[in-house]
Amino acid sequence: MLFSALTMNTQPLHLNEDFARQTEGTIVANLSYEKIAHPHPVFHGDTLTVETEVLEKRDSRSKPDRGIVRLKHIGRKQAGTVVIELERTVLFLKRPKSG
Repeated sequence: MLFSALTMNTQPLHLNEDFARQTEGTIVANLSYEKIAHPHPVFHGDTLTVETEVLEKRDSRSKPDRGIVRLKHIGRKQAGTVVIELERTVLFLKRPKSG
């Protein structure tokens, strides 16, 4: 709750136990954030969108059911102005093998 209040992160996964119990999330952990830039400000009333590019991925060396993915996120305001760019590395659960 404190994390959500301090960061204004209202993601139901963090706040709603019933929602979290029914959600099949695949992110295990955020491992790092790098190259973070805020080139332009954001104001009340702005509409934000984000695009994500997968930069690289590999299997976890210690956990065979997990993979490590490096992502680049670019956030833009309604007119297309870039307001944030960052790269992050994330530990994901892998899809179960079928069969």
